[in-house]
Amino acid sequence: MPEYVYDTEGLLKKYSVADMAKMLTNSAVVTDADLDKFAETLQTPKFSREKTGIIGCGAYALGDWTAGESLVLTKKANWWGDKLAAQVPTLTAYPEQLIYKPVKDASAAVSLVKNGEIDAMTIIPPKDFAEMKKDDKMTAQYNFVTVPILSNVIVGLNCKSPKLTDKRVRRALAHLFDVTTIIKTVGGGYGTPCPSPILPQRTYFDKELTIIPLDTAKARALLAEAGWKDTNKDGTVDKNKIEMRLRYVFASANESAKNMGLMVQELGKKIGVSVELMPLETKIMFDNLKKRDFDMFVNSSTFLPTLDDPSELWSSKSNTPDGGNRCQFEINKPMR
Repeated sequence: MPEYVYDTEGLLKKYSVADMAKMLTNSAVVTDADLDKFAETLQTPKFSREKTGIIGCGAYALGDWTAGESLVLTKKANWWGDKLAAQVPTLTAYPEQLIYKPVKDASAAVSLVKNGEIDAMTIIPPKDFAEMKKDDKMTAQYNFVTVPILSNVIVGLNCKSPKLTDKRVRRALAHLFDVTTIIKTVGGGYGTPCPSPILPQRTYFDKELTIIPLDTAKARALLAEAGWKDTNKDGTVDKNKIEMRLRYVFASANESAKNMGLMVQELGKKIGVSVELMPLETKIMFDNLKKRDFDMFVNSSTFLPTLDDPSELWSSKSNTPDGGNRCQFEINKPMR
């Protein structure tokens, strides 16, 4: 962030990186007139949409931006990195323009690839990726690459949902997910089982942890232990006249989440749990998550290549409408 663009008044000059780090680890609210003014300025439209307000040290500058249609980045003339590209290949930047086009529907995006209308696409549905990779015409035009990424897919449970407050019930539901089969059939084999919020790529990942196995008998026993039994013989377990009917919320464009839900739905029938699939528009889905209006949800998260800070997803302090603790865990000790 160049100071001459983002901090023309030098409001941050008196703060060192160490000072900033200390503020991040301090649970107390920091009040400072200069910081407040800087934050207020940074949130103005200039620094979120205007060419003169979005400037960095990279090879490209913001060009035309048509909301919902395209965003153009234009190569900077006399960019400093060009002189170092031979020694540092990651600084190579030869396209004169990069044009990003958001396509909400995955099938429509795949069609653009097949028709040669776009040059690159990420996060291709596994089935389409596998099919195109076998097509000689496609492989002659595109490189198909898979790389490990710092990302995971989770199924979150609402711990405050009346049906899910008992940890034995949540454990029973965990026994309905055949992770190995899900990765193979839904994910096309592109994935690694992850038994922890910490990704396997991390050096501090606990290698002794194992995935909770598919076990409908164990799941049924846990439900019974928690008092959930099919007293009215309708195929669904109940307790205090409440039936175990759960809403499985996911983005309607997420075909993988749908297919995973169908698998869980069928397995749920074996133990008396009714799983209702609720595909929603992405915005509506996140509105539901903010209101904690769900029993189960599917979402993916991408992480930075820095040390994890579990507090955003796990701390009770993050259990707010805009916080990441959507499952409503009750953890109050510092997580750093």
